[in-house]
Amino acid sequence: MENKNLKSEEFSQVKKDHSNHDQVSDVDNLESDVVIDEQQAQSTNELEQELNMNDDKIMQFEERYLRLQADFDNFRKRTQKERLTIVQRANKELVLSLLPIIDNLERALSNADNLESPLAKGVEMVYKQLLEELKKQGVKSIEALNLQFDPNYHQAIAKHQSDLGANLVLEEYQKGYLLHDEVLRPSMVVVSE
Repeated sequence: MENKNLKSEEFSQVKKDHSNHDQVSDVDNLESDVVIDEQQAQSTNELEQELNMNDDKIMQFEERYLRLQADFDNFRKRTQKERLTIVQRANKELVLSLLPIIDNLERALSNADNLESPLAKGVEMVYKQLLEELKKQGVKSIEALNLQFDPNYHQAIAKHQSDLGANLVLEEYQKGYLLHDEVLRPSMVVVSE
């Protein structure tokens, strides 16, 4: 029986030792779990910081993209405006170079002896055709006769006494022309006093 008791005591001791070992093992497991949790928390913090840095970079890239897009839009608009200005300037110079030709055609028609002659009819056809094409391009003559003198559209070269009233255009020596409502050449006129 003593042998049985001894075995029972040994078993209890082994059981206690085993129980103590389980508790130590549980403590070790808890400690390792705490270390793992701390590592995960540190890793999570690092990932959050990296994510915030990436968000900042994305915002910087978006701002840069928007600025570049706005710069490109401004560049496109500026070049379109410059092209339009160049075309308008070229048109203006071309029309200005044609005005003396129109003046000469008008003089030829006003000094023709016979407006029914084939030569006078041909000159008149060329004159009308040229005026029609210029009209399509936005050129129109400035009306002057019997209108109030306007220094924006008329250039006075003389003044004469008149019963019609002051500052009326009495005669037109040279026609003036507009290109898209911009004065190409003012009308040369005689004004009443």
